[in-house]
Amino acid sequence: MNFFAISGTTLKRIMHFWPPLWFTGISFEHISPDYRHIRVAMAFRFYNKNLHGLQYGGNLYSMTDPCHIMMILRNLGPTYRVLDKGASIDFIRPGLSKVTADCMITEADLEDIKANTVNGDKYFKDFEIEIKDANNEIVAKVIKKMYIRKKKPLK
Repeated sequence: MNFFAISGTTLKRIMHFWPPLWFTGISFEHISPDYRHIRVAMAFRFYNKNLHGLQYGGNLYSMTDPCHIMMILRNLGPTYRVLDKGASIDFIRPGLSKVTADCMITEADLEDIKANTVNGDKYFKDFEIEIKDANNEIVAKVIKKMYIRKKKPLK
């Protein structure tokens, strides 16, 4: 299956069966047709609570893990290499309900990436994602540092 040819709806279904997300309560609720917005949710279940009965922090980060790689690749195409360079998470308040994260990229983000990688240079770009609870209050903030580089053409 060609990642660059599948629809957001099909990718949502595929992600449901992606082994790293099994038994986490994480689901992809929405992938926009232009792959610039992905909404991810995590149910609040007995199997994803930590010792204090709160949303497990590792799963909070896992919600956001694949989103920016997929969005950037789908918008810039297979001539780019996109990887995680680093990440940090700031836990703001306890997660005691279903949580959601809206991962987004803008046209300005894409233009910035293109401008900084035009000569094949590596580029690091940060994206901030807020994870919110059922009351729309911020539970955690994730900063994803992405490694992006235009692949050199084969000779």
